[in-house]
Amino acid sequence: MTMLKVFELIGRYFMLMGKVFSRPEKA
Repeated sequence: MTMLKVFELIGRYFMLMGKVFSRPEKA
């Protein structure tokens, strides 16, 4: 795995978590 792929996965993970935690009531 290249560093670029790793950072891409981390970015997607944080974007997903941000959506969940920004609206915990509707999760």
